[in-house]
Amino acid sequence: MTKPAAPLTSPLKYPGGKRKLFPEVERRFPAGRFKYAEPFWGGGSIGVRLAGEGRATQIVAGEACPPVRAFWEVVGGRSEYQAEFRLLLENFAEQFNVSPAIVFERMRKEMNSYNPAIENEASVAARLFVLNKTCMNGLVRFNAAGEFNVPIGRRQDGSFYRFNPNFEHLDRVSAALALTNFEIHPSWQYVLAQPDYVGWVYYCDPPYTGGFVDYTAEGWSSDDDIVLYESVRNAAQRGARVILSQPDTEWARDCCSSILKGWQVDPLEVGRSINSDGGGRGPVGELLIWNKPRDFTYADLKAAVATMRDAPVPMFKLETVHVSPAEFAARAEEEGPL
Repeated sequence: MTKPAAPLTSPLKYPGGKRKLFPEVERRFPAGRFKYAEPFWGGGSIGVRLAGEGRATQIVAGEACPPVRAFWEVVGGRSEYQAEFRLLLENFAEQFNVSPAIVFERMRKEMNSYNPAIENEASVAARLFVLNKTCMNGLVRFNAAGEFNVPIGRRQDGSFYRFNPNFEHLDRVSAALALTNFEIHPSWQYVLAQPDYVGWVYYCDPPYTGGFVDYTAEGWSSDDDIVLYESVRNAAQRGARVILSQPDTEWARDCCSSILKGWQVDPLEVGRSINSDGGGRGPVGELLIWNKPRDFTYADLKAAVATMRDAPVPMFKLETVHVSPAEFAARAEEEGPL
């Protein structure tokens, strides 16, 4: 019996990454294939997996951090930069494995002075990838000034990590994303303001207000939360399936009750995986908030039939709906035939 292929994973390790949460998020996705949008892409673990499984027919992402966005622009489909990206990684591997500490600090300074007006995406993408694979705890983190501030990592014996890029894995990710016509934008608002929502699935994992996921120079405030909640409500009202990750706080629950009335709020416990000391990785309360399709009632069915009877033109587009046999029988006996 052939062993199923392992799920495709993101090349980046990212703070707050949702790889472990995928089974819970996936349960809230519709069946089959769909168009996928993720306004806060980051490490892209869920989108990459969907692309690898062929479930995402199109992907639109948002990412505010310029180096991270440059990385995904290169890996996700900018084919004109991929040869240069590969060559840079090969050269950086030779340099790093000879003088790890010196090369790490040099690359960190060069990336922190990145100017997209004079430097192409391949160079900053390559530096970010080296830093991500060789820094402490192997993650991506930027301070309030927008600077990568994670120190070089060491093994338990005190030796430095080696940098050996896995080109086969990078190629698989690039090929999978290319099939989705992957595109990434600097603004999460832009991703949530698309003209076409029907058939789209949005997964939103924003920075957490007052929490431990404030990693970008722009920061995140309660006002941003309110704009986000209103934006996802608008997307849902226009036909999108939306799943929103939030910390299990009184503020998040208040926002749900006032802005996302009627949405499903599911509390979860997930393993914290971004503490610098590696020792505080206990369970963290989290909410998955989503516009769960409500059950289709007998009254809904009766109204739909009446609408079709009164329509000036034939209506051919129907969706499969589910009414429990018990409810249908009871309501039919009570209210009469359709």
